[in-house]
Amino acid sequence: VVTTEMSEIALPTFTEIMEKKIGSMLQEVAELLKNNPRGAVIKLTRAIALQPNNAELFRQRAEAYEALSDYYPAILNFRKALLLRPDNKDTLTFKLAQVCCAYGEHLCEEKQHLQALEMFKMALEYQPHNGEYALKRIMCLSVLKRYDECIEMIKKQLEEEGTSSGLYTSRSVLHMMFGNNTQAFYDACRALELDPSNFEASHLKDELKAKAESFKNQAIAHALVGERAEAIKSITSAIESNPQGVDYHIFRGSLYRKTGQYDKAVDDLLLAMDICEHKLECSVYNMASRQLILTYNDFAIECFSKQHYDEAVTLLNKAIKSEKMEKGLYINRGGMCTRI
Repeated sequence: VVTTEMSEIALPTFTEIMEKKIGSMLQEVAELLKNNPRGAVIKLTRAIALQPNNAELFRQRAEAYEALSDYYPAILNFRKALLLRPDNKDTLTFKLAQVCCAYGEHLCEEKQHLQALEMFKMALEYQPHNGEYALKRIMCLSVLKRYDECIEMIKKQLEEEGTSSGLYTSRSVLHMMFGNNTQAFYDACRALELDPSNFEASHLKDELKAKAESFKNQAIAHALVGERAEAIKSITSAIESNPQGVDYHIFRGSLYRKTGQYDKAVDDLLLAMDICEHKLECSVYNMASRQLILTYNDFAIECFSKQHYDEAVTLLNKAIKSEKMEKGLYINRGGMCTRI
């Protein structure tokens, strides 16, 4: 009698069989994702049927859908992966935000801005401090003409970031829409300070300067035919579009002087001199200084005519302090002093 001892062979467990099967499928998926994402989706769907609690399968299927630009199921699959693997939150929320933003951009191209707005909002919920997503949501609100929300959101983002050239540019655009040209100008300038290569901000600033020149030309035309009130309105619009235009302040200051609005004239001319930083070699500064002296003189004459003698002498003293070589000022002051 011959006896044979058979060695015991350990059979694989069901779990091991499934793991091996899933591993094999994932290898196939890796190749399919490169050239055939639709095939990858089919393969991963079969794998999920076998292991419905495998977060990695849902993550890879999400990426396959993303490769197909099928954003909504991509979002659902990333969410499922996050639910199954909350410990992988940072990676998955980053991907979710990316896909939501991509879906929002696609919806914008399809002119579905309301739905796009929700996607950008969702992207920000996953990545609250991402300036790019915030900017896209702001521009979407702008298209929907929800300007108050735009301004409020930009204000909030600037409080958080403080140095975003893009946000200042966006707010500049919105201010222009509202007709707030001065605020638009300063926001465009701030955007360029932060990023001198910001083409859109540069274009906005140039556009505002061109508007200012157009208003200035209108003001000159009015002034030439004696329409000083209309000229003041036009040059004021020029200043609103370009508050740094020194010659605009000088022109308006001279118009205020000629219409007897001396306080306003003095304010404009002093501001013009401040913009020039009181540089004596600057011809524009000297022009503003000359207009200021004429304003003090004319104002003094009016005060004297109304028997405000002390005020008249004080104004002439200011004029003489600025221009000690002007004989007419001394003559006027002497004449006034003899009559007091």
